[in-house]
Amino acid sequence: MSDANFTDTEHGQPPPPSRAQASEAASEQPSPTNPSTSAGSAKNKIAWQVNELLELAAGAELFRSPDGVAFATLKINGHRETWRLESRGFSDWLKREFYRRHQSVPGAQTLRDALAMFEARARYEGAEEPVYLRVAEKNGVVYLDLGDKDWRAAEITPRGWSVVAEPPVKFRRTRGMQALPEPVRGGRIDDLRRFVNVDSDDAFHLLVAWLVGALRPTGPFAVLALQGEQGSAKSTTARLLRRLIDPSTAPTRRMPRDGRDLMIAAQNAWMLSFDNLSGLPVWLSDALCSLSTGGGFSTRALRTDDDEVIVSATRPLLLNGIAGITERPDLADRAVTVSLPAIPDDRRQDEATLRTAFDEAAPRILGALLDGVSAALRNIGTVTLPTKPRMADFALWVTAAEEGFSWAPGTFMAAYTRNRAETVEVTLETDMVAVAVRELFARRRGGIWEGSATALHAELHSLLPENVLRSGDWPKAPNTLTNRLRRIAPVLREAGVVYEDMARSGKAGSRGLRLRDAGAQMTVSTVSEPATMSEEAPQARASSVVAGEADGLLRSVAGREADDRLLAATAEMADSSGKTGRADDADGADDPSAGIVDAATEDTRLRDMRIHRDASNLPALAAAIRASEKVGLRVAATGHGMRRDQACSVAVALPSGEIHVVDLRVPHDVTPVIEALCEVLVVGHNLKPDLAHIANEFKLRPRMIFDTKVACELLDAGVHGEDASFFDLAHACGRILGAQLPSGRSQMEPIERLSDESASQLSAEVGPLLALEEAVGAQLRRDGLDRFAEFANELLLAELSIKFGDRTAGYTLRQEVSKVWAARLGTVQNEVCSRLGVDDADDDAEVLKKLHTLRVPVERVEIKELVPFLHIQEVGCLVRYRHLRDFAVCISGRGQASP
Repeated sequence: MSDANFTDTEHGQPPPPSRAQASEAASEQPSPTNPSTSAGSAKNKIAWQVNELLELAAGAELFRSPDGVAFATLKINGHRETWRLESRGFSDWLKREFYRRHQSVPGAQTLRDALAMFEARARYEGAEEPVYLRVAEKNGVVYLDLGDKDWRAAEITPRGWSVVAEPPVKFRRTRGMQALPEPVRGGRIDDLRRFVNVDSDDAFHLLVAWLVGALRPTGPFAVLALQGEQGSAKSTTARLLRRLIDPSTAPTRRMPRDGRDLMIAAQNAWMLSFDNLSGLPVWLSDALCSLSTGGGFSTRALRTDDDEVIVSATRPLLLNGIAGITERPDLADRAVTVSLPAIPDDRRQDEATLRTAFDEAAPRILGALLDGVSAALRNIGTVTLPTKPRMADFALWVTAAEEGFSWAPGTFMAAYTRNRAETVEVTLETDMVAVAVRELFARRRGGIWEGSATALHAELHSLLPENVLRSGDWPKAPNTLTNRLRRIAPVLREAGVVYEDMARSGKAGSRGLRLRDAGAQMTVSTVSEPATMSEEAPQARASSVVAGEADGLLRSVAGREADDRLLAATAEMADSSGKTGRADDADGADDPSAGIVDAATEDTRLRDMRIHRDASNLPALAAAIRASEKVGLRVAATGHGMRRDQACSVAVALPSGEIHVVDLRVPHDVTPVIEALCEVLVVGHNLKPDLAHIANEFKLRPRMIFDTKVACELLDAGVHGEDASFFDLAHACGRILGAQLPSGRSQMEPIERLSDESASQLSAEVGPLLALEEAVGAQLRRDGLDRFAEFANELLLAELSIKFGDRTAGYTLRQEVSKVWAARLGTVQNEVCSRLGVDDADDDAEVLKKLHTLRVPVERVEIKELVPFLHIQEVGCLVRYRHLRDFAVCISGRGQASP
């Protein structure tokens, strides 16, 4: 499999001349053989040096990879090495060869000119050849780069394997790669068992299956998920398994921050291992699915306007955590989940002893794995499976390898089938929609349910307890339920329930769905909604307006009482304009033309936005706000100054998906809306200037706020502290929600009237705030930072009270919150001291000494210097603590915040 290169991280290059050598050479008398120095012409000197560099590299094989990246293969110390032309390794080799011949180093411009010529030759005159990372395949033979200094590889054929000095494929190497143990013959795969903490044959067979699957040259690859309580050797097992496949200086990593970081990691390692995961965010679960079966990433090329860099990769993945790693059905379907038992104290080994014993056995274990790969190549064309699972290629490959491990035929598939059944059961137990569907079929006799999404939503709603319905996991709308059913359809099918979409009935009919027992006959008794609306129709229609457009992340209204208030408020708004809207039951809503809209300026492109240019509908808006437990808020002002600039308009996003923009330039009484905002949770991004503008002019005193920018800063732990744009709303929505927003924030001239375009921009900014709050809130809870976020928001309220309200109350609140923050921070400090083995986590000298024992080469205990080492758990805890220690001061003392 050919791999595109994403970063310049090749290693193995010869050392460049030292500064002392270069200085000594520069001080020597000019050589008579150096025409540039004797002529004294800078131009002639550059031309001469370029020609010398071209002559030095005359023996290099220049070529390009299929994606157009230029490479060179060089003969060094009796072996061949392949480097990317733009890498530091190739330029350092040129410098060394030039120095050997002339006792001087070429100039920077000379080197750039020569490299440009090499690259042109490689791209337009060189051959096209694939370049591989760690594992390759050519003509039915698999090659495994051993990563040693001689660039040897293991050559695996259907007849066996051997170590070869010059493999016929081109491997590239990255900075973090380490050498594999040199494989030896005569080992048994069972030699591995004493080093891994498993308590069943099935678990061991699955670990071996994943290992031999990871040595397959092409994907898809299974995801190995190691689960177990604290102290069950999850991380140790992960490191040992990686030692047999793709050793690295960072054998396990922290969870990546975004898709770009994940793809960079995939371009620089054959396998990826992520450590101590506490559940996965949706975006990462989906990204790992793509990476295990083949995924790509694109971004704009640096210093260009429209050039695109596209990279793709398929990688073996290893995840470990206490529980809940593969709860999402699509990732669970690709995973092999192995639970590790607790280790009794009398059986626990120290890691140094374990590592020494493993290093001694590793060559034999790797040799046994290569025996399995050879058997797989020998048998892959003849093996068959009784049924093919989702990861059929993986299952066929491992089944073909069984002979090499002396396993009985069918050993792997028996273990894999049982493992998949357990995974399906866990997924069904943790997914509320699956639980409800199973309960529905347990109570029905016909084995088939057929009807609309709205009818199914109502029926399932009646089967679940109130606390489940109030949870964030239960879909609040029929269309969201349909999406969830499609996502869990594979695991439902494994449990014997088939989900099917039905064709739309008639030109204007609604789309239905069918749930049936896998063995049920297709004679059905249709369950549908009445064709005519009863007395409850207005409320049902209002419910559609509220729920039809809302995703699960956009609506979090606790309890039926709040739902009823929201429905009533929505109905009141619809009646006030003489219009009502409805939502189709499964595929989204028809265009709702209801609500509080200025009909004279209504833009049909903004169906969910209502513009208020007078006070006629503000009481209804206030009622809708009160009916919601939280709303999004965004303010457009004449500038970002809290006192000198004025608020021009305010946008409010309701959980129903509706957005209301109130023009504050038109004289009218906005008191009902301001008072309603004081009674609910106000969600915003960089709320301090927004609330300050309204507090200064309209005496807004909210009781509860949630600032998503503060949350993003807490989660970031100071890593991007110097990049203000990283935390702006557009960047946060793109990074977390995958939504594209215009950059900057709404700002209006002092005499400007609220135009439809300005209202549209403000609507775009406020629209995703509730979804963003749900997403970052989940991350805060996962990282144990939710209480710190609450304290930070209370500190913001205290600062606003000090500046615009009751100063005494503000100072009191700030003092109380600071005390609680300090107490909770003390707990974090104790944990850091325990992990680092220091007495004082604030003592830079003591902490620095400990970091050096962990081989963290930093000179100062500063977050920006520690960022490259966040994959080390102790460093990650230290960075989190230091950021929290300074964050409260930053929040309460921060000046004008950026938009």
